[in-house]
Amino acid sequence: MELFENFSKEHVCMELGAAGRDEALHEMLKMLVKSGRIPKENLDTVLVELVRRETLGTTAIGRSMALPHARMEEISNISIALGMSREGIEFHALDGQPVNAIFLVVGPRSDSDSYIGAMKTVSNMTQSEDFRRFLFRSDSEEEVVDLVREMAGKMG
Repeated sequence: MELFENFSKEHVCMELGAAGRDEALHEMLKMLVKSGRIPKENLDTVLVELVRRETLGTTAIGRSMALPHARMEEISNISIALGMSREGIEFHALDGQPVNAIFLVVGPRSDSDSYIGAMKTVSNMTQSEDFRRFLFRSDSEEEVVDLVREMAGKMG
């Protein structure tokens, strides 16, 4: 999927410093701000929307994975970040287990097709046992980027 051509090591954190869900989301949004994908002035607004979305129902889908997402007027393009945590982050997962990988997807409200395509691809990746196994064995941001791009190409 061509959306993942812009996915780079700047969008990957191999070890999040956050202990909680909201802190992890903030840390990941800061990566997207730093890489120029989200304007700095929109960081807090996007964080509030992501947390609001979590109150509707957890995006922790089990198997150590979470897929927080939001569509907003303030966002001009689809942006994806991936954060990892060996310790695990409490995300109120359906299976009751901590989350070790978080795929964050934010996009503009005006581009439903791209957003739905990105969500479908990421969701399919996170459901793949092979993807999860390789992801959790990855040693570097570059390995993760290569894996995500390869899997997105097969699923997109």
